[in-house]
Amino acid sequence: ALNETQAAGLMKIYCETPFTPGEQIEAASPIDPSFWPIHPTMERLLQYKRMVQDFGDMYWDATKPRGNETNYCTQGISSHYAE
Repeated sequence: ALNETQAAGLMKIYCETPFTPGEQIEAASPIDPSFWPIHPTMERLLQYKRMVQDFGDMYWDATKPRGNETNYCTQGISSHYAE
């Protein structure tokens, strides 16, 4: 477990470090350096899963509303680690 100072330092790194252009969900994915180790690994893991025990249902419900998964950058560290 991180103490308050360590957690604040880690969140500062997450929220203030510049990132490389490119994202994993668009045509520019290959520009993102993380694409090359992640993409083939996920393909192999998916293939393995389907060979060993395939999914019973491939339905993906994209209609459900999603929350703001990165709200810790705007709400601050104290609300994220509130006890």
